[in-house]
Amino acid sequence: MVEQINPKPLQLKKPVQIIHMDSSNIKHIQKKLLNLALWNYYKKGNLDDEIQTIELRVLHKYLRYQKSHNDYILKELKNLAVLMVEWNLLEDGKARVGFTTLLAGAEIVDNGILEYSFSPQLRKILKDRDIYQNLNLTLSTLFDSKYSANLYENCVRFVEIGNTGWWEISLFRKLLGVKANQYADFKRLKDKVIAPTIEEVNRISEITVKEIYRRTGRKVSHVRFEVKRKPPSVETLAPVMMKPVGEVDDSLKFEKMQLEKIIDVINEMPIPDREKLVKRFLADHKKNPIIMSMYRKEGFTAFLVQQRFDWFEERVLK
Repeated sequence: MVEQINPKPLQLKKPVQIIHMDSSNIKHIQKKLLNLALWNYYKKGNLDDEIQTIELRVLHKYLRYQKSHNDYILKELKNLAVLMVEWNLLEDGKARVGFTTLLAGAEIVDNGILEYSFSPQLRKILKDRDIYQNLNLTLSTLFDSKYSANLYENCVRFVEIGNTGWWEISLFRKLLGVKANQYADFKRLKDKVIAPTIEEVNRISEITVKEIYRRTGRKVSHVRFEVKRKPPSVETLAPVMMKPVGEVDDSLKFEKMQLEKIIDVINEMPIPDREKLVKRFLADHKKNPIIMSMYRKEGFTAFLVQQRFDWFEERVLK
């Protein structure tokens, strides 16, 4: 049973070497536990300590467990301690491609505390952390599929560049977490894994991804993903509006100024002018059922903020 809670978002600056790793044998729950262990390691700040500690209730909260699952958690941590993985597949930073277990060991001690440690090779990467990606771990827990979580992690760092670059299909399968003996036929891989994975990432995360394939002869040999950031929702921007610009993340400052401009202009309009503006908007988009549906659901101002600032700017602000 999943808890109906909304825990505070967790942000992890995760080294890219352990984002771009072979996830073929890593289960979805194991990746979640690893990410929480990494988040706790950096949050505590004791980077030289071999033994790290975290309260089990914290794991339960962010895994959205309603009751104790200590035995299950310990079992999956044990698997992480024996599972050998290949990391840094894209060869980022100073580190080369290497192999390591993701945990060296773990045990539950008194008072609901979990003690754990990383392998020496992994601790070296974690301490250096010369290239990293900021991940929203709270969002990551919402993915139903490990493929979606892996695609999200491997693509989000490229959002400012706009695309991932070309990946060989064999490399892509490792990054996505598809085992060597699964979906050998590319059409089945595309239908059963790639398509639903892209749909879930685009539906849940703050980015959208679109695949592009390259062929060698008649065979699909490479894939590249175009990566874009979604316009922030009103729910995302609402708390931002309460902060001074200096306290707002760089990625949201422009949207904050857009939102303020829209609200100011609309608020200063006489009511008849506001009604005319809405009529103009409806006239321009009445033949677009998707836009009209979103307008009816979100309201005029909210929809302009999220989807049609360009229309508002062209008609009103120029």
